[in-house]
Amino acid sequence: MQAGFLPLALLALLAPHYARAVGQVGAGSPALVHTAFSAECNLQFNWFSVALFYSHSLAKQPGPITRLLACNQGELAGYNGLSIGPTFVHPNLREHPIVDETGYPSYNKPGSLMFWLNSAQAPPEEFIVFVDADMLIRSPIDALALGAERGVVVSAEYSYLVGTLSGFAERFIRKELVHRQAQVGGFHIIHREDARRVSPKWFQFTKTVRKFAAEFSDEFNAESMHVSGTDLNDRALMEVRHKQARWHSEMYGYVFAAAEEGLQHVVRRDQML
Repeated sequence: MQAGFLPLALLALLAPHYARAVGQVGAGSPALVHTAFSAECNLQFNWFSVALFYSHSLAKQPGPITRLLACNQGELAGYNGLSIGPTFVHPNLREHPIVDETGYPSYNKPGSLMFWLNSAQAPPEEFIVFVDADMLIRSPIDALALGAERGVVVSAEYSYLVGTLSGFAERFIRKELVHRQAQVGGFHIIHREDARRVSPKWFQFTKTVRKFAAEFSDEFNAESMHVSGTDLNDRALMEVRHKQARWHSEMYGYVFAAAEEGLQHVVRRDQML
């Protein structure tokens, strides 16, 4: 068994214990960092959440952790996973009046930060370690040692966001801001006030990119992803690639919002396996 991982059946048995243990982290004066992740109220995300809560405890990650749970009232009524760990509940933007479509769950990533940071449960910690639900923490994350500061975000390199270089970005942000972009995603170690500032624009840019992809699919596909000549000849593969490209809309939403807000990035190639 690889270090840092446990069988899911064992995780289910450990969940109540680690929910209590993690909930006690950060008692007293605020810690420097607060780990957070976006999830939905379903069985798949329950497994992700249990594993991530457990890894947070196992790695002895400083500070508390909060699950930002996208769950509408109808869903919440029949949901029995609130006790998995510390949780902030917000509307599920997969299907919600403030978005222009249904079925795209990644609206919840910026949306969860917006709701959380503007609520009475907003974290007092200076930095947020914002990770995806399907990630695990293998060792403690030191925000300052990695280079995070006000106005500077630490993120993983996502070099496949070729729209930052192809001219695609200029459809959404001013030309003089293009040089500010960073090909990043996966996780963001970000100052709380920067997250508060960037998350509404992240959400709005995600909506704009999704709308453009729906209305101008040929231009979107040509400019937002890299395709080799061999791939072009494989129709089935190209259909998959086009779906993947539209999934990246939220990632471009973050990149464009960060550029507009003037956020700089420490791009890490050594933090994600």
